[in-house]
Amino acid sequence: MLLGSASWVAWRDKQHEAASHAFVREPDAITIMRPGHADISLERQDHGWLITAPCSLAVNEQRLSPLFEALNQPGTRYAISEVDTAAAGLDTPLATLMIDDERIDIGALDTTGQRRYLKTEQQVELVPEWIWSLVDGGLSAFARGEIFSDDIVGLTYDDVELDVAQWNALVASQTVQWPLSDALPDTHRRMDAQATLADGQIVSVAITRTASWDAIVLNDEGCARLLPPDSLYGLDS
Repeated sequence: MLLGSASWVAWRDKQHEAASHAFVREPDAITIMRPGHADISLERQDHGWLITAPCSLAVNEQRLSPLFEALNQPGTRYAISEVDTAAAGLDTPLATLMIDDERIDIGALDTTGQRRYLKTEQQVELVPEWIWSLVDGGLSAFARGEIFSDDIVGLTYDDVELDVAQWNALVASQTVQWPLSDALPDTHRRMDAQATLADGQIVSVAITRTASWDAIVLNDEGCARLLPPDSLYGLDS
């Protein structure tokens, strides 16, 4: 009986796959909404994708490619009436994507543990499980690791010119909304520097140092780039 049931499910899935037509989602805007987190907005621009909220950051477009691939080629699709949306985690989704004007809710794993339920206005889709890891990675998942938009040609801290070579090599280990929701440790230190970039921009560099990490916030924007402690060459400990 179990084998018969499994065979029927497999046959049904094949029927749904055969009846499915590949979507072509080539959006110009994406918003990622997760409970308890600030919304993340991405926009396609002439020079590529840009994170526009909660701050302005260049996008690692290699991370967007698998997201689009998963959304455009789901393995199976069902009419919403065929799915127990509560059991599929779609009544209280883990996250919601706005792909241009299309709403996509992300739900629970299916029984295989390898696919995850998505719900659009028209249907329920199954996509690879890892899509949730990418979406839940937040800013760190989509932002490029480089901290500055161009090479630094001058960097001043406390009226002292710093050697910019190692600062130009910095790559963030995480990108987070700033200020943090958690209180900073009492031992944290705040410093301010100013960078001149090769394209002529003058950038204010707010630095917060703790025993666990260093944070850089550019131009008082609402995101920080986190680095291992003592990564910032030329600053006193």
